[in-house]
Amino acid sequence: GEGEGEGAMGDHQASGDEDPGESSNSHLDYQLEKSTSASKFLDIASDEVEDVWHEHVANLSYNRTSQLAVESYFIFDKLLKMIRLQCGNLTRQACNYLGDHQAMAANFLVTVELLFSEFDLPKVYVSTKLLSRANLLDQHIFLVLELKDTLGVYQSRRKKVMDCLTRFKQTLRKHLEDSSPTTTNTSEREVHNYALKLCRAVQRYHFQLLVMLGSYIRFLDLLKPLMEGSGMLEMSGEVSEVKEGIEEAATLYNRGLSPPAGDQVNIDLSHMGPLDATHMLEEVLALKNYQKAVQLLHIMRRQWRGGAFGTAGEDDVDCLFFIYARLISEGQSVLYMTSTRHNLALVQSKLMAQNVSLHSLLEEAEQGGGG
Repeated sequence: GEGEGEGAMGDHQASGDEDPGESSNSHLDYQLEKSTSASKFLDIASDEVEDVWHEHVANLSYNRTSQLAVESYFIFDKLLKMIRLQCGNLTRQACNYLGDHQAMAANFLVTVELLFSEFDLPKVYVSTKLLSRANLLDQHIFLVLELKDTLGVYQSRRKKVMDCLTRFKQTLRKHLEDSSPTTTNTSEREVHNYALKLCRAVQRYHFQLLVMLGSYIRFLDLLKPLMEGSGMLEMSGEVSEVKEGIEEAATLYNRGLSPPAGDQVNIDLSHMGPLDATHMLEEVLALKNYQKAVQLLHIMRRQWRGGAFGTAGEDDVDCLFFIYARLISEGQSVLYMTSTRHNLALVQSKLMAQNVSLHSLLEEAEQGGGG
C-alpha cells in the first residue's frame, strides 16, 4: 500500500480509522519512509525548483499515484516563494527606470507589497492514504497541469519584461549620449514609447501571476471538502499555532538573537544517526520548545547537511514544521492546512483591483494622456 506518513506541507484534520490494505508496511519500513519521503524536497535550491516542478509534473502525469500527488503541494509552495521573490526583484528593477511614469510605478510597487505582506502561503500536509481514499487523483492531476500551463505563460511574460527593460536601458543610454538638437525630440519620443512598452509588459506579467495564484487557490480548495468529512479530528488551530511558534523562534535565531545562556544547547552527535536526530527533534517539538528545536536543527544541519535538516536558515520553518506534521500524523489519514493571516480570496481581489487600475492608467498613457 501507499505510505501513510508522507505529505506535502499545512490547517489540521486527522482520522484514526485504518485501512487494513494500506497498513502492511513494517515499522522499520515506515520509519525509513518517513525519513526519506517528501523531506527530500526541503532543501531544493532556488535555481533548481522550477526544474524539480516540471520533473514532478511529468512523473505524476505518467505514473498517476497518490504517493507522487502529495508532493505537489510542497514543491509548488517552494516554487511560489521563489516566484514571489523573482517578481518583486524584477518589478523593482523596472520601477527604477520609470521616473516619468510615477503613478504606474507606484501601482506596481503596491502589487509587490501586497504579495509579500498579505498573500500568505499556507503549509499543507496530506497523507497518501487520505488522498487515495478521497478519489481526488484525477482532479489533482488536472489542476497540476493547469498550474504547469499558467507557469509557462508566466515565464514567457517575465522574459518579455526582461527584454523590454534591456531595450529601454539601451534607448535611455542612447538618448542621454545624443544631445544633438535635431534628434532630441525623436529620442524623447522613443524613450517615452519604450517606457510605456515596459509598463505594459510589467502589467501583463503581474496579470499572469494573478492567474497563476487563482489556479493555486483552486488547487488548495480541492482539499477543503476533506476537512469537513466525518470522523475528522479538527486541529487547525493547534497546527497553525505551532507554525507561528516555529517561525518566531527561527526568526530570532537567524537574526542572531540567541536565547539566554541557560537555554543554550550543547549536544554530541558523534554516536547518533540522522534518524535518531530526527526523533530527538520530534520529542522537542512535542514539548513545544521551539527555540531549542531551532538550535538543535542548526547543530544537526552542520553534521548532516540537506534532506530533512535543510541547507540554510531559510529552510528552518519548513524542516521543523514537516517533522512536527509527521509526528502527529503517524498511522492516520491526515490533512493539515495552516491558517493564513489574511483571506487569500480577498487578497486576490485586491491584487485584481490593482491590475485593473494599472490597465486603465496604461490605456490613458498609450492614448497620449501621460503616465
